[in-house]
Amino acid sequence: MDKVIPEMNPNDFICPSMTQQLPLEEFITRLQQQDEIDGILLAGTTGKETLKPYSDYDLVIVLNDMPITPSLIITTIEGYLAELYFLKASTLDEMLANPTTVEANSLLGAFTSMTVRGEIVYDASGKLTQLRTIADDTHYADILDHQVYSSWYSVTYNHAQNLRYYHSQDPLYLDALQCRLLYCVSNALSAYFTLRRLPWRGEKEAIRYLRENDPSYWDVFQACVNASGVHQQFERYTTLIDATLPDSMSIWGDDYTVIQPHAHLTEESINQHQAIWKQWMTK
Repeated sequence: MDKVIPEMNPNDFICPSMTQQLPLEEFITRLQQQDEIDGILLAGTTGKETLKPYSDYDLVIVLNDMPITPSLIITTIEGYLAELYFLKASTLDEMLANPTTVEANSLLGAFTSMTVRGEIVYDASGKLTQLRTIADDTHYADILDHQVYSSWYSVTYNHAQNLRYYHSQDPLYLDALQCRLLYCVSNALSAYFTLRRLPWRGEKEAIRYLRENDPSYWDVFQACVNASGVHQQFERYTTLIDATLPDSMSIWGDDYTVIQPHAHLTEESINQHQAIWKQWMTK
């Protein structure tokens, strides 16, 4: 069969970096001169003495009203890979007016965390500084009930499906299982934090936390990643899932019926959906 070439080639949209040799200070100065720019925040090690040759630059840029608004631009600044995250000033206004709507594992929660821990280098309207002052009133560091439930649902659902694939001993299913384990193992790592109501702030922060606070889990995770062959992979994956779930939570049993409401995931909504299901099954 002839290879189908898509009409749109992503390579056609790559433009040369104009900042590859530009010092970070000069890059910031140029942005400050633009009317569309309201604020600039340096996140992580960006601009700090702890920056390493293999580090990257992370910047949050607040934009005033524009006809078009980028969400993320990847480029190079003075030789460092740079991720430029863009946040509308109007979104900041909404966050300031309703701080309790900002959830820890949302993109806005990550931005709030960056604002609290990062370096504000430009703040024309003062909104970044205001966000920092009300951070204690937001959920940016809190994992909410519906996030815990959804994470438990995802981990245990995948485990139930993977168990079915493994016990089939069908070569096609086992090959598919190896594909599934690639993302299920990663999902378990992030779920470890959500299920313990700890915000997810990337792999490096997760590794630092585990090495200091739960090295045994980190050992289990590494053993799973380094497993060879589908049988060893699945055996270690099962051990990983057991370690991922807190003592108060369990994997799905054969006698389980688990509800995932379409929206508005709360304890009340789960109970309502369970009641409807029981009603249907008893008629």
